[in-house]
Amino acid sequence: MSNTHKRKLLRPNSPSRKRPNVIPHCESFEELLELKVSALVEGKQKLLSIWAEDQAQDVLKELEDRNFISAPVVNPRSGEFLGFVSVLDLAGLALKSEEYRSTHLCEWYSGPFFTKPVKEAINLTQIENATPLPLSTPVHKIMDLLSTHHSMFASHRLALHDDSETISHIVTQTDILLLVRENLSVLPAALTGASLSALHLCHPPISVRASVPFSSALEVLFDNRVSGVAVVDGTGRLVDSLSASDLRGISLQRFDIFSVSVEKALKTLHPTKPPPIIVSDAETFSNVIEKLCSTLVHRVFIVGEDNQPVGVVSISALITKILEFVPTGAHQTQAGSPS
Repeated sequence: MSNTHKRKLLRPNSPSRKRPNVIPHCESFEELLELKVSALVEGKQKLLSIWAEDQAQDVLKELEDRNFISAPVVNPRSGEFLGFVSVLDLAGLALKSEEYRSTHLCEWYSGPFFTKPVKEAINLTQIENATPLPLSTPVHKIMDLLSTHHSMFASHRLALHDDSETISHIVTQTDILLLVRENLSVLPAALTGASLSALHLCHPPISVRASVPFSSALEVLFDNRVSGVAVVDGTGRLVDSLSASDLRGISLQRFDIFSVSVEKALKTLHPTKPPPIIVSDAETFSNVIEKLCSTLVHRVFIVGEDNQPVGVVSISALITKILEFVPTGAHQTQAGSPS
């Protein structure tokens, strides 16, 4: 199946109506799985898109002004949806360019890579799915595509189109997690009451030192195709976390922080950022869901002696685990094809 689809998108300044978002309550696990994704996103603001030929610096400014972390990109001539571009992708446009290696970091904001068309930055992280789905798609299909069932690298968001084949909304992993929290009572008790250890949900974390350059830490995200890592001090103790969300709202002029340490960059970007969430491997599935939803972060960490990170549990892993509790033979769909 092609990775691009002809869909019309809204321009950034297109008006869209926003209604209070009410998370649906389901009477059974089956009802939750069959729920149409339209019921989950109907209260969300419609998508605001960017043209493929727009300069990266203009797109970065648009994302900064709206405090967005990503946006869909469209070919203005064909109406073709090309995929998502995030602030992390835009950072990668600089990190992966030849000019970057010959340009002093303090001069990044005037570097030639920021005048490149944004289409060159689409999904540089290589983790997003560029296949749009209809608003009639059931939640189990959405969960499938946001899980690691078909790839070890899970998408964080999916584009949705309406009956007129206009890309109108996105659905994210966090949307699914909030739906799950609202409906924890209908999930199997063998799942919700089980510990992280019993469910084998603890995976080895990827870490970076707080003292390394911020740009080097971002390269770790790209090299491992992940959106977040643990930040440790010189003794290996967990002191912070770094994720793509930390770049939300960054301005072009703020790219000068890429030459400073991770510790200093994070304090500059988010001086009041709370510490990473630490849980025990005895924590139950439902409690971890509550912690993630209450803080709107994407991962929790498990630490061992001397506060060294020994495990991480992500939203991707939680969604994947839920699908393992779907009855055998039910809702078997193939990735990339709407149900």
